[in-house]
Amino acid sequence: LDRDEGSRTAAAASLAALPPAATLELRARLREVVRGSDRDPRVNALAALSLLRDAETLPLALELFDPLDVGQTDVAVRVLVQLTAKELPNEAGWRAWYAKHGREPRSQWLIEALDEDDARLAAYAVRELERLLGAEIPFDENGGKKERQRVQRLAQRLVAS
Repeated sequence: LDRDEGSRTAAAASLAALPPAATLELRARLREVVRGSDRDPRVNALAALSLLRDAETLPLALELFDPLDVGQTDVAVRVLVQLTAKELPNEAGWRAWYAKHGREPRSQWLIEALDEDDARLAAYAVRELERLLGAEIPFDENGGKKERQRVQRLAQRLVAS
């Protein structure tokens, strides 16, 4: 939560390399900061949680949408995209998506993100699935819908095993 962006970036990169179990207490503390009232610490804690791929952060990000604070809203949207590999048009879209999918595990969010035609987000979803599942998932970004469906089936098998 340091005010220096370089320090925050370096700390977050180091933390992101740790296994999730090693950051349980930190993630809980950061969630409390996000629930607080001070804007800058809230935004910085939210950004750190997204780097830690903390799925419990998603509803907190929704609470940071603020039409009077574009910077805070931009961070909230970036966190939502990082967690879900989806891009939705507005707060209402994100809230509707969360109402439908919020109880699903993050792995399912990423698998479903492969339904979209955006090759950039599909590649990101695959990288995140690899990270989350600890498995290499071969993926041809130019392979189109059939390739994305193949990866979905593979990821679903990996999740089930």
